[in-house]
Amino acid sequence: MPEPKIYIPYWSWSADGFCSGWNYHVGTPQDVAKAARRVVLLNAVVPHNGFMHLQPITIDTAAAIVAAAKQGGVPILSFIGHPATAAMLTQMLGIEVPVNRAMYRPMPSKQNQETLQREFDVALVFRLKKRLAKPQDVASVKPEDIEVWLVWYL
Repeated sequence: MPEPKIYIPYWSWSADGFCSGWNYHVGTPQDVAKAARRVVLLNAVVPHNGFMHLQPITIDTAAAIVAAAKQGGVPILSFIGHPATAAMLTQMLGIEVPVNRAMYRPMPSKQNQETLQREFDVALVFRLKKRLAKPQDVASVKPEDIEVWLVWYL
């Protein structure tokens, strides 16, 4: 299956200088990393007071986003609370995913004063497509058993 397109949000401005809303352009995992203030790993979507854009992606695309963020020095934060899930994502993403049972609080986007570009919290949300009989069965989970969402906190 071909990789899905990744939509990168940006503000659009009217001719008289007023914000006219959000638009999107098609981008790459590297473009996601460039727009991210931080990349957050979650196992549930965290709602917040503001706008969110959700898009399904593949585990390979998620790994490419993480690799680009790591290469670009973008902080990658884990809010994965189960050790077996963290171990599985460590293997699938190619980075150490520590267990962290803290509560994630989305940060609203802001404008970088040097580049004048918007910076966002970008979340990668990993969810099993089926319920496991026992939590320890997570060791038998394959990439095709996982649903991955790219979430922009706008």
